[in-house]
Amino acid sequence: MGFAELLQRRGGNDDQREWAGHVVQGGHHLLALINELLEISRIDAGKMTFAIERVEIGPTVDAVLSLAAPLAAERGVRLERATAGTGERAVLADPLRLKQILLNLISNAIKYNRESGSVTVSIDDAEQGMVRIAVTDTGQGMAPDTLDKLYHPFERLGAELGPIEGSGLGLVVTKGLVEAMHGRLRVASEVGAGTTFAVDLPVAEAGDHGTELTPALTPNRTTVGTILYIEDNRTNLQIVDSILADLRPGVVLQTAMEGATGAALAEERPPDLLLLDLNLPDMPGEDVLLRLRAHASTANVPILILSADSTSQNVTRLLGTGADAYLTKPLDVPRFLETIDQLLFRR
Repeated sequence: MGFAELLQRRGGNDDQREWAGHVVQGGHHLLALINELLEISRIDAGKMTFAIERVEIGPTVDAVLSLAAPLAAERGVRLERATAGTGERAVLADPLRLKQILLNLISNAIKYNRESGSVTVSIDDAEQGMVRIAVTDTGQGMAPDTLDKLYHPFERLGAELGPIEGSGLGLVVTKGLVEAMHGRLRVASEVGAGTTFAVDLPVAEAGDHGTELTPALTPNRTTVGTILYIEDNRTNLQIVDSILADLRPGVVLQTAMEGATGAALAEERPPDLLLLDLNLPDMPGEDVLLRLRAHASTANVPILILSADSTSQNVTRLLGTGADAYLTKPLDVPRFLETIDQLLFRR
């Protein structure tokens, strides 16, 4: 996927760039399918961890509506938000998972809608100390005898109406996430009138807010510094080298393919930023992290973990151990660049 994104930027002609774009799109689709299957497995096994905190509903809904706006515009669907006076309410939830839940429901409401239809997100009180976030569409609706199939893996109700993308796993994951956060997912539908999915989550009284990085894919010549990347996979090294050469030309990249070699290099000549893989041939990346944090010359060097392990428990542990940031592979290029910019700026 990384090489396909580079080809999309560097392609020799319009056809080649278009073909690379198809590879990128197909890669993201397959990645989403794999992630959904893994999430279903984790939910079923009870191994998924959540960072439950107070989440403001209004800003979360607004953020998801902004993400869904391009898809709605493409399909000619109008997005609306009706708060019913409770827009300032907050719930107890994992903020990232809540966004995932709402984005899936809103995206489905757009995809299965009629031309010039609408999707309305409403926020209201529910029973027993719960807040309800409802997503209502004006699509074809579903017959009562088909609703039981909604949460069966690979069932795609309504796909026969047109070329609608999807795997039939999104609602299975959504229901599992809602219930794992002590919530409820309900559905009401009427043929010819539309469908409403309602998420009920516990009310929160107090808590903190998180922050998000804003991605940027424009070349930035003001970002300068030396980066050491400890990684044993030559393909990953080449992708990062090409991304930085194209979009951060002021950055000098050094590499090491073993943990001990990379740690010694960093201790002898501390870089401005260190990129660290976790699965190294001679020692775990976490041991490299601990060694560098214990050494006087590298104790304050920013360290960005790049790993295929996306479990929140692993991310939380390593950030607590001393990593400054954690990104998962395959790399989201805009987020990768933004993280590098911020870490180099902080040094």
